[in-house]
Amino acid sequence: MRDELAKPPSFSDFEGDLAAAKEHLASAKTNAAKANREQDESSACSDAYSAESDAYSVESDSYSIDSDMSSLTGDIQAAKDAAAQLDRDLSAYQQATAALPGYTPPNAPDADDIKDLLNQVAVKTAAWKRKGASYQAAVAKLLKEARAVAAKSQKDHC
Repeated sequence: MRDELAKPPSFSDFEGDLAAAKEHLASAKTNAAKANREQDESSACSDAYSAESDAYSVESDSYSIDSDMSSLTGDIQAAKDAAAQLDRDLSAYQQATAALPGYTPPNAPDADDIKDLLNQVAVKTAAWKRKGASYQAAVAKLLKEARAVAAKSQKDHC
């Protein structure tokens, strides 16, 4: 379990999805600006629809980050479940050794070491969850902006 905690989950999917959302927002802004420069109403409206399409792409990227978070939540839960089982095993071990006064088994587990490990699981999984949530918050801001850009462009040109 210590090895798993030393190697945090990869956030590369989150990073890739957030980068895609930023690119799609930039494209929405570009299409909205293009609509503003168009002389032809039909072309301007078409560009506004392109901006809306880009906003939908940002929304899709947001769903991808939600999916990434769901996977991360599964990893976090697996770590917490393993920690809970270790805690139960330690309790059972301590109860069994209490029934045998004076007996010291060879290679006895260090209860303080295990409790420290359980605390590390709680701290690290909470940090992982906060990091995943920060990606969700970032993409939510991008999505809000993309929707606003697209809505204004549609209102102005369609």
